[in-house]
Amino acid sequence: MSKIVEKCKFCGANLEYEEGTSEVTCEYCNNKTIINNQNSITNNYNPSDSFNNINNNNNLNPVQLNKPKKKKKKNIKKKLLYLFFILIIIASGIIYYLDYQKRTQQPEIFDPLPSEIEIKEEDKTGYTIESTIVKLAPDVDLSAERKKNNNNDIVGRLEIPDLINTLVVKGKDNSYYLTHSIKKQYDIRGTEFLDYRNTTTSKQINIYGHNTRDSRIKVAFLKLEQFLKQDFFDNNKYIVFQHDGGKNFYKIIAIKEVRNSNNEHMGVNYTGDAFVQHVQKMTTGEGTINSRSVYYNQNSEIIVLQTCSHHWDNAYYIITAVKL
Repeated sequence: MSKIVEKCKFCGANLEYEEGTSEVTCEYCNNKTIINNQNSITNNYNPSDSFNNINNNNNLNPVQLNKPKKKKKKNIKKKLLYLFFILIIIASGIIYYLDYQKRTQQPEIFDPLPSEIEIKEEDKTGYTIESTIVKLAPDVDLSAERKKNNNNDIVGRLEIPDLINTLVVKGKDNSYYLTHSIKKQYDIRGTEFLDYRNTTTSKQINIYGHNTRDSRIKVAFLKLEQFLKQDFFDNNKYIVFQHDGGKNFYKIIAIKEVRNSNNEHMGVNYTGDAFVQHVQKMTTGEGTINSRSVYYNQNSEIIVLQTCSHHWDNAYYIITAVKL
């Protein structure tokens, strides 16, 4: 018998069958066709069967499909969700960058234009026991600074020659200026501030300020760590506090690391012998890093600078100085 080759009416593939065959199945689309007596193909076509057979046949040659596949519809919601998350990431990056720039920006302080001044230390009789020439920045107009910064909380200016020169504020508590700038704007660096219980003429003046492990973040009291070095401590003895009533000079007794503190050093009501013991406790004993001999008694006045120590939890560096 001879073989006959014809085209499948469903998919166009070759159908090969022997003469006398009554029915043949396409090996590509699986559709059956009936062969009439004249050996021509009769269409046994079911559209739904053809569509299913074509799509289910993995051996079908793509060239034999005349109809292109339909494109999938775009998932708009999914793309919008992706876009939303991308915008959040970009916005977070911008906010972090701006915050970093703000934190690393040099805080507003006064340009040092030093002038030499002689600081004399005298004993009870008025005899000069030590005379030192130091370079101090010029006084500032505190009234003008209040107006410039729109802040009447400004009470003075703190200076440690060649190290710190910054304004000091006083709030209604000891919390507000931990997180606010001198312009009363939110700022994680805060502002150096006077204890709310103090006046500028208190027997003990406490001034607080932030410290940081990141030297790129500019906070004034980070520089107090310089006093941990013996050479620096030996060569830098004085603190100056300018306020509306004038300018006070203090000589530094010691820098001490206070650990697990119950904040006794912040006390402002010590008098008499209790005051002397209080000063002694802040300048001697465990945690004292550097110190010098400075005379004081129950009538003395002191200034205490406090900032965080990062070596211990709940620990502070305190610098205590006696008014000359």
